[in-house]
Amino acid sequence: MLAITLGIAIAGCSPQSEPIQVREPVAEPTLEPEATSIPPTKQITWAQPGRAVGKQEKAVIGTWMASVDARATQTAFMAGMVGMGLPGGKAGSVFDVVLQGEKLDLSSCIWLEFRDNFRGFRSECMLGADGPSALEGTNPVTGEKTDLGTGFDWYATGTEIHIRTDNDLIAHRSESGHVQKLTFRNWTLRLGQRKGDGYVVTEFIPAYDYTLPTPYQYDAYIGSFIGESGTK
Repeated sequence: MLAITLGIAIAGCSPQSEPIQVREPVAEPTLEPEATSIPPTKQITWAQPGRAVGKQEKAVIGTWMASVDARATQTAFMAGMVGMGLPGGKAGSVFDVVLQGEKLDLSSCIWLEFRDNFRGFRSECMLGADGPSALEGTNPVTGEKTDLGTGFDWYATGTEIHIRTDNDLIAHRSESGHVQKLTFRNWTLRLGQRKGDGYVVTEFIPAYDYTLPTPYQYDAYIGSFIGESGTK
C-alpha cells in the first residue's frame, strides 16, 4: 500500500530553473459521488512515429505545467481525490464544478515531461507556497518512493500535441443535468495563444470527440525534474 506524499517542489520556477526543494506533506484522499460511466464513441488508432524528433517537436521537449481545477483531465488514480474549496469557503466536489460551473481556486496542477524519444510522463501536482509539487508514493514498509502518474507516447503536428497514456485518464462532463465520466487514453493538447513562457492550451479527447470547455495556461521549462518514470 502506498502512502501519498507531495515531493519535488519547484520554488519560484522560471523556464530555466532547477528544483531546489523537496517536501512531503500528506494529501488526504476524499471520495466523490458516483458518475455515469460513458463508453468511448470512437475507436482511436495510435501510430507511433517511426522517425527522429522533428524541429517542431524539439520545441516541446521539456517540462510543461498548468494550474488547473476539477474541469481538467485527471489520471484515474487522482479522479477520486477531489477535496477542494469553493467560493465563500464552501467544500465541494467535481460535481459542483461540472454541474454548477463553480469557479475554483487553481490549487492543483498537471505536470508533463516530454522526452526526446517520443516518451513522457504525466504527474498530478499540487500548488503550495513554494510552488508546484509533483505527487509521489511512498511504500510505508520499505520507504521506496515512486512517481504517481502515467507514462505516455507523444508526437506533435501543427499546433497539436498528441498523447497516448499507458494508463487511463478521466474527465467529467455535464449532459442534461447529469455528470458523465469519460475514460480514455488518447489525449490531445491544442495550443492556442502564446502567453508568457508557454501557451493557452485546450484539452481534446478524440475517443469522445469532446473538447473540454476550460482552457489552461501551460508554462514550459527546460529539463526533466522527476526522473525517468514512464520511459520504455
